[in-house]
Amino acid sequence: MIITPLKAIFQCTADKKPVCSDVRITNTTKDKQSYKVRCTSADIFRVHPPIGFVKPGETGIVRLWFQNKEIPKDHRHYFALHHIKCSEGKNC
Repeated sequence: MIITPLKAIFQCTADKKPVCSDVRITNTTKDKQSYKVRCTSADIFRVHPPIGFVKPGETGIVRLWFQNKEIPKDHRHYFALHHIKCSEGKNC
């Protein structure tokens, strides 16, 4: 699986409206993959869709939202992508 870009950058505005950044998840394997995207704070960030599937050779897009209420000062927040191969004929 390849994730691009590797770093989410949010273009915040003075009006404090939520802003988003899109991430592309490309399945470079020969198997269908299921994924889940997690973040450090659901109060600050949102992920849509947080779970999904990507077929072999295809790319999915996940939108990361920053609520833009207050900019985190510690810069210790992150998003994590967990993925697993889907077995043929079974639900993941």
